[in-house]
Amino acid sequence: MLKRFKKRFIWSAVTLCLVPLTVLPSQEESKTAKKPQLIELQIKVTDKKDGSAIDNADVLVKWGEGQESDSGSAITNSRGIARVKDVPRGTVVIRVIANGYKTAAPKIDLKKEQQPIKIELEKETQDGDKEGHLSSNLRNLRTFTWMISLNA
Repeated sequence: MLKRFKKRFIWSAVTLCLVPLTVLPSQEESKTAKKPQLIELQIKVTDKKDGSAIDNADVLVKWGEGQESDSGSAITNSRGIARVKDVPRGTVVIRVIANGYKTAAPKIDLKKEQQPIKIELEKETQDGDKEGHLSSNLRNLRTFTWMISLNA
């Protein structure tokens, strides 16, 4: 009877030692499942009126909320395309700034949108009056403030 008890005790101990080993991998899988898939985001920036590519435009991409937010940036090439790496699939704000154009900042759901993301910019109107210059300077100040908040 003591022998039988020893065998059961040993098998129970072995079984209890193996159970945590089988639980650990499943816990790791659930942790990796929570991480969003990272993609390379491609953005094509064009003139709204004639459809021509806008080169040398600053593209700022912001994702996440609060302390979990992050950002990436790029500059468009001669074909108007900018690439930002390691962007999680989800909702992002893409802010495009180009000389002579109004700033655009659409909110885009990357789970639904096809690549490349197409953003059309309108040309700024320059009437030469003080109000036009004032609104342009105010827009530049808001853009600068937004860029600082990304780095904070």
